[in-house]
Amino acid sequence: MTPRFEPRRHPHWNALRCRCDRRLAWHWHPLRIADRAFDLALPSDPDQVLTTVCRQTSNRSSADTSDPFWAQVWPSTRGIDRFLADRDLTALPVLELGCGVGAGGLAAVARGARVTFTDGATDPLLLLRLTLARNAIDGCTIRRLRFGVDRIDRRFSLIIGSDVTYLRHCWPGLLDTLASHLAPGGEVLLSDPYRSLVTEFVERVATPRWRVESHHVALDDTAIRVLRLTAQTLGKGFSDRA
Repeated sequence: MTPRFEPRRHPHWNALRCRCDRRLAWHWHPLRIADRAFDLALPSDPDQVLTTVCRQTSNRSSADTSDPFWAQVWPSTRGIDRFLADRDLTALPVLELGCGVGAGGLAAVARGARVTFTDGATDPLLLLRLTLARNAIDGCTIRRLRFGVDRIDRRFSLIIGSDVTYLRHCWPGLLDTLASHLAPGGEVLLSDPYRSLVTEFVERVATPRWRVESHHVALDDTAIRVLRLTAQTLGKGFSDRA
């Protein structure tokens, strides 16, 4: 049962809404995750978000370029939700990479995890603050984290990411981020809708440093691949070329 939203519990609620209104048009989108009803703050015009980000890309370095596809709920997040179906994540520290609107991380929240939501873009993190407040979710953190650039001074037992492997030039930074934030004995779950390029990612990451398992997750309308990575060695970070 979703806790009833009470604006008085959030003294900065009106200011936060105003900040979001100034950034972009948005709306509440109801979504069931792990058999729990959530309201997600989503951009009302994802195509406009895509156009805006692409227009800005030519003036930024690759590290500062935002993912233009964050503005909607992708099937890969449902794959993460289904894969976690039988898990009890109570009080487990979980890191979500490329969280976008936060649906993947909410699948972990619904199972008791304390999630650190991260994205390289700032607009999704702003909307995510609304989502967490609206659904009375406490004990979670929101941080900006760009692959291979930013660091959080802790490690996590579980790292999840949905559709974060579809750009080849992001792989070295992604692998560096995984190595820098995964706790010993932890695991990484990366989901995608069987993109052909991700097969190349699997071949590249399957080294003595990583053990990789590929799991098939059947949804009602599509199929999702969930890669489970466990580290054979961990350090402050490494490149896949090392």
